[in-house]
Amino acid sequence: MRRGMQALKGNGGSSHSGTGLFGLRVAVVPDDGAWFAQGFDVDYFASGATPEEAKDNFLAGLVTMVKLHQKKFGTLERLRAAPADVITEYKNRHWKATSARSLEGVRKVAPEFRFSKVQYFQA
Repeated sequence: MRRGMQALKGNGGSSHSGTGLFGLRVAVVPDDGAWFAQGFDVDYFASGATPEEAKDNFLAGLVTMVKLHQKKFGTLERLRAAPADVITEYKNRHWKATSARSLEGVRKVAPEFRFSKVQYFQA
C-alpha cells in the first residue's frame, strides 16, 4: 500500500515525468455518486457511473485528446502532468494498484507517446 501511495506523489507538475515503474498513473475515486479517473503524468480526467466506466472513458478520451493535441500542435511536447494542487489533493490517501491496461490505442495514433500502459490506483 505504501508503494502505491508513493507512486502517486507525482513530480510537482513537471512536464516530463518519464514512464517510471507503473507507466501512466491514474487515480480512480468516487465523488458525489460518480467515479473519476484522474491522470497524474498527463493532466486529463474522465468520469463514469462505475469505476470501470470511468476507466473506459479515460482510455477512450485519452486517445482523442492525444490525437487532437498532436493535430493542433504537431507534437506531444506540450502535454503536461497534472498541476501540483491536483497531485496534492490526492497524495495523502492510501492507494492500492488495482489494474493496468495497455495504451496501444494511444500509441497507434501517436507512437511517440511515452507511456505504454496505464496503471490505475484506488483509495
